[in-house]
Amino acid sequence: MKMIAGIALKNLPSKIMLITYILLSIAVGFLILYSNRLLSILFDHDFLSQDTRVFLPMFLLTASLFLSVFSLGLLNAYLIQKLKWECDAKMKEHYIMKLLKSDYNYFINKEAPGIWSLLSSATSSAANVFQLFVSSISRIVSFVFFGVVVFSVDFYAGIFSIAIMPLYFLATVSVGGAFMQQQQRIMETSRDLTIVAQEAFKNVPVAKTKNAYDFFVMRIMKVQNLIAKLTRRFNVLQQYVGDVTSIIAILAPIAVLFGVIQLSSEQVINTGDIIVLFINIPLFLGGFRNIYALLINYKAFKPGLSHLSELDAIPTEPIGEMDINQFKSLETKNVIVRLGDKMICVPNINIKEGEKVMLSGESGVGKSTLFNILLGLILDYEGDILVNGINLRLINLSSLRRVFGVSLQNTNVLTLTLKENILLGLENVKNIDEVLKLSGLTRQFEEKGSQILNDKVMSGGEKSRLGLAQLLITEPCVMLIDETFSNVDEEMESSIIRKLFEKYPEKTFVCISHRIASKKFFDRVVSFG
Repeated sequence: MKMIAGIALKNLPSKIMLITYILLSIAVGFLILYSNRLLSILFDHDFLSQDTRVFLPMFLLTASLFLSVFSLGLLNAYLIQKLKWECDAKMKEHYIMKLLKSDYNYFINKEAPGIWSLLSSATSSAANVFQLFVSSISRIVSFVFFGVVVFSVDFYAGIFSIAIMPLYFLATVSVGGAFMQQQQRIMETSRDLTIVAQEAFKNVPVAKTKNAYDFFVMRIMKVQNLIAKLTRRFNVLQQYVGDVTSIIAILAPIAVLFGVIQLSSEQVINTGDIIVLFINIPLFLGGFRNIYALLINYKAFKPGLSHLSELDAIPTEPIGEMDINQFKSLETKNVIVRLGDKMICVPNINIKEGEKVMLSGESGVGKSTLFNILLGLILDYEGDILVNGINLRLINLSSLRRVFGVSLQNTNVLTLTLKENILLGLENVKNIDEVLKLSGLTRQFEEKGSQILNDKVMSGGEKSRLGLAQLLITEPCVMLIDETFSNVDEEMESSIIRKLFEKYPEKTFVCISHRIASKKFFDRVVSFG
């Protein structure tokens, strides 16, 4: 809870809102005391007098006080909802950033929908628990002040009301655990539904060409029906708690008042006190119920909190102690990477500033693996890689990625415009036109400049050139190009490579390619395998 509160209240406006909420809750408590005192006087004297000149001013004053209680309650409801959803947003921001900066190995065997479902359920549960924590302040304050009202009117009424409170516990003692169990299963099954639904929509061509419509629909509906079954059980439990509350709220005031009147036979209790007690006893009991409900609701959200521990346990990338801001040399020494039962050996190479080097060899011999090591995506390897004479393991990854940039063979298209896909959040960029020209995307920009793109509206060659544009826009010292041109014809590849080398003669280029026609542009070729 301390961690959740720390994230939710890390800025000043959130702290001010919480303090305001607390002060308003206390103010509501004092208004409850004063308005109930006036209510007792109103019904005990002014109401029975039937004198409009006396009754009306007191009625308007009492009504205005209750209206103030109502208005402050609405303001508090707004504040608690704002605090809750700001907590949810801050928690999501915190863990999205943590995930993006975590060890890349975590993502290799994880489906994106499952990761998002885990994050979403965890942060939503955290926000709900934070709401429970904040609302407990007003609930405790209300319980105390309603108790003061009841005890001040009649001591025995307060004692009887407290004696009834254990009924809430006895009637719902097993509900908390059942809530927790059902909520856990609902969250796990919802994650499964997200995964199977996305798989269905990603495989529409398979469904069509294989006439497998029923297979995909039934696979989704099997999980959906299980969620419906679990949710029904959860809702029935909620209805049960609500019904128990209603029964006690209806019968308890009658029982308490009957007992009070029996004990007050020597001193007749007045009409105003009876009305005040009849109104406030359910509110006093409801205050206890609301506090007890915090525990039940906490158990319902507790499974989601366990997912926070899972997210916190994801290893982060090593920070590294040394920063670099330029490139002088790259050297590999006896680098070996083990991927399961497969062992990949990277040849010993030495690349100097400004060189244009092609890496060639069959697929799976380690060319892309070397790029992944250089960019910090693969951290577990044997041997040594030296950048500017510094061991790669000692270099801060953020600074490393500013010096080394990469254009991947398969670039995913975001649901943004072409320009936004290229910039990826960069501002005040002046070389966009030059980048479009060098990557061969000028025509696409003219035709689709304002269109929202996705993976289906861009061809393989366009996606490859988009990856190249994303690389060029940052102008890193070393440009790693991973078979970016495999989806374009040889003529376009030759044209792009020639223009790149002419534009950036001082830059270092390391390109993976299988095409013999491209070798003439490079200073040398390093063979893998």
